[in-house]
Amino acid sequence: MQADKQDEREAYFADLVESFKKPPTAFPDALPRRKRVLEVLPLAPPLPPRQPTEAEIERELQRDKSAQNMMQHSFVTQIPDLMRKYAKASKEVKVGAAPSMEFK
Repeated sequence: MQADKQDEREAYFADLVESFKKPPTAFPDALPRRKRVLEVLPLAPPLPPRQPTEAEIERELQRDKSAQNMMQHSFVTQIPDLMRKYAKASKEVKVGAAPSMEFK
C-alpha cells in the first residue's frame, strides 16, 4: 500500500521535477522581456580612517618605550668599545686646539 502511494506521488510531481532541472532559458516566454535599466549611483565617500582604541594606543606606547630602552642599552654597551678604539685620536685633540667659532 505504501509503495503505491510513493509511485503515485512521483508520477504526480514528475513534470514539476523536470521543470526544476531545466535552465530558465529553456522556457518559452509569452512576451519578450525588456532589459533592466539600472540607475547610476554616485560613488560613496571613502570611509574615515580607523581610530585606535585606548588599549591599542597603550600597547603602542609600551612598544615604543621598549624599543627606546633597547636602543639606549645597545648604545650604552657600545660606548666603551668606541672609546677604546678611538682613544688615541681623542688624546691628540687638545682643549684649545679647535678654532673658536665666534661670529662678529
